[in-house]
Amino acid sequence: MTVNSVLSFSAQVVSGRQILCKWQNPTTANGKPYSGVCINYSTSGNPGTGGTRLYTGVGSSSASGANSQVYLNLPNLSTTYFLSCYSYVNINNGTENKYGTIFNTSLTTQGTITVNFGA
Repeated sequence: MTVNSVLSFSAQVVSGRQILCKWQNPTTANGKPYSGVCINYSTSGNPGTGGTRLYTGVGSSSASGANSQVYLNLPNLSTTYFLSCYSYVNINNGTENKYGTIFNTSLTTQGTITVNFGA
């Protein structure tokens, strides 16, 4: 079985440790199922299907070929993270997963933001 893969993946820091991940869903194809994406992170290199799971789901859209996105929070400020995104499908009543092509990117979270209020 071949899993239908996402068509693109990117991530950017929104503020502090909050990030916005974006991808394009695969287009529907016979014999190529798609359930959603997994996003993993690591601080020591591209995690692939390893590392720490940050997200599993369909994001803002599950439509065929649509752009989808999700806001996520990483654990630490001022840290470089390596992210891997890949599509998955559950088989055998959810006891086994198959994965699609892995897309990698990296980013660095921002440092502490200080805001002073005064008269």
